[in-house]
Amino acid sequence: MPSIEYSPIALEDLQRIRDNISAIWGEAAAKIILKKITSDISRLKQHPVSGVDLGKIIDVQTDYRYLFSEKNYVFYYLEFDKVRIAI
Repeated sequence: MPSIEYSPIALEDLQRIRDNISAIWGEAAAKIILKKITSDISRLKQHPVSGVDLGKIIDVQTDYRYLFSEKNYVFYYLEFDKVRIAI
């Protein structure tokens, strides 16, 4: 089973999402939404190719895939035994 690794930019994006949601709808809503996003990302451990192949959408060869979670796109790619979350 592959491990999940977040890029520094991905971690910053998650923090920004949390801050924005917290400012508008409160801390409780931010926790719920971040938990859903991180749960969706965690499912990539068992199903790493479950996201959409980005190359099929943009018509350019790429190793990136994406999934849509709570109105946010999560871009990632597979590297050996890791799922690397890019943004």
